[in-house]
Amino acid sequence: MANARPGIEADDVRCTHGSTTAKVDEEQIFYARCRGFTRKEATRMIVSGFFQQIFDRISIEIVREALAAAIARQVREYV
Repeated sequence: MANARPGIEADDVRCTHGSTTAKVDEEQIFYARCRGFTRKEATRMIVSGFFQQIFDRISIEIVREALAAAIARQVREYV
């Protein structure tokens, strides 16, 4: 017999969140600009590259594409 409604006490559950924020590395921007990209293009590429690791782990294509589009919109508006 299985218990479909396990008893979980409030003290048994812990939820934490973390985030990292920083400016885009000026050295990376400089490197891209030396290769002919504008500052905006360089920043977009660096931010997109940062998120690519996350996109690669999302197996559902429609979710991956929707997230990529949402982030691309935000980067365009920010830069």
